[in-house]
Amino acid sequence: MLSKTNIKISLVLSAMLGSLITPNLANAVAGDQTPESTNIMNSSPLYADSGQSYHACNVANITTAALKAKIDLISASGTVLATTGATPISLIAGTSYELIGPSTYTGFARCRVSTVDPENVRANLSVFHYTGTYFETLAFSELR
Repeated sequence: MLSKTNIKISLVLSAMLGSLITPNLANAVAGDQTPESTNIMNSSPLYADSGQSYHACNVANITTAALKAKIDLISASGTVLATTGATPISLIAGTSYELIGPSTYTGFARCRVSTVDPENVRANLSVFHYTGTYFETLAFSELR
């Protein structure tokens, strides 16, 4: 039988757990949860500095058949900075697609890829800097 003390402790622990989980839910953006038939991969957030560097989501189809994917570049506050749109794009077998973020954006961003077959995709978020002669990769994060 539960005593009043045990019930009070349980309520306090539940409230503490809720306060840890709720901020993460508040930062979720539309598209972070999708139907069971779609899988979502995300990168770690990377920093780019306006005028100095930029974000680019790179997605490659590593199969011998076409597949569909939706690609989004999302700021730390949850704003969609760039997207392929509401309808998934078709990636032909063996091809890749690069979604570039706005050159005026400074801050952290992550790449999100939604697809039915994540094992058939290789994707990353890169931060590039153009030196005037060539592009340097300043940071790189694989999507999981």
